[in-house]
Amino acid sequence: MPLSKRQKDILAWIVEFIQRNKYPPSVREITSALDISSTSVADYNLRRLAEAGYIRRAKGISRGITLTSNALPATPYIGNMTGASDLDVTFPEHDGPVVETPPDMVRLTGSLVAAQVADDSFTEALMVPGDMVFIDTSAHAQPGFHSVAWDEDSQTLRVHKTAKGAPSDPAHRGVVVGLVRNYTTAEK
Repeated sequence: MPLSKRQKDILAWIVEFIQRNKYPPSVREITSALDISSTSVADYNLRRLAEAGYIRRAKGISRGITLTSNALPATPYIGNMTGASDLDVTFPEHDGPVVETPPDMVRLTGSLVAAQVADDSFTEALMVPGDMVFIDTSAHAQPGFHSVAWDEDSQTLRVHKTAKGAPSDPAHRGVVVGLVRNYTTAEK
C-alpha cells in the first residue's frame, strides 16, 4: 500500500527523531512536531504505517514505536556518474541494485535515484570520487541548487549551480538533494 505524503512525513520525522534521541517519540510529540490536528489523526496514520510494515507498535507503551527494516526505503542505484556518462533517470520501474535511503530523504522516495561519483569531473560542485549522490528527478532547478544535466553537444554530464533567472534546461535530469561521503574512499 503506497504511503500518503503525511505518512511519509511522519515516517521521516520518526526516523530522524530516533536517530537524534536514541528512543522513539510519543504520539503527542509527533502531533506537535508535525502540526497534526489531533492525536487520533496521528494514531490513524501510525496504524497505517504499521499495517504497511514500516513500524511496529507496542500496546499501552507511550514510546512503543519500533522501526522495521522497511522503514528506510531503498533508492535505485543507477550507476557511476562521470563527466562522460548520460544518467538514465527516466524509468518507470527499477529492478536493478539499490542503496539505503538516508533518513532525511525518506519523503523523496519515488523520485529519488543514487549515483556514485567515479571521476574528478565534479570537483567544482564539491563532489569527489566515491561520493554517493542522491538526485531528485522530479525537482526543478532552483537558484543555488546543483542541477544535473546531459549536454548533447559535448556528450557530457554537467553538475552546475543554477543561477537566478536562468532559463530552464531541456537536458535537465534532476537536482542534487544529498551526498554521502565515505571518508575511507574519498580522495583527500
